[in-house]
Amino acid sequence: MMIGNHDSCSELLKSYHLHNTMNDYRIAQLKVGYWTVCIHEIQSEANFEIVQRDFHCFKLDSMGKPINEHFQDLLECIEFAQLNSGMLVFGYPELEQLSRMAQVFWAERIGGSVA
Repeated sequence: MMIGNHDSCSELLKSYHLHNTMNDYRIAQLKVGYWTVCIHEIQSEANFEIVQRDFHCFKLDSMGKPINEHFQDLLECIEFAQLNSGMLVFGYPELEQLSRMAQVFWAERIGGSVA
């Protein structure tokens, strides 16, 4: 038994595919003490909007296994890396560097320039 017509089913599948296709990017990363701090974004292919943004840092433990920490705030992520590396906790210079890297990443993707 066929439900609906063929055109509406194919349009529904096409729509589902477009809305569920995502691009996954690590747009910036910077070594901060023992940790690597990253900005990670997931972008919808359908309308090119950012669906999710994640700030995380990672390092390898003594056995070579990754340790990952995720944060809601980039500055908090940077300061965590500094604190846990025995560094002075003041994350604004690294925040500016990572923000600039993110701007350059997207400018290169869309063919623009960064002011």
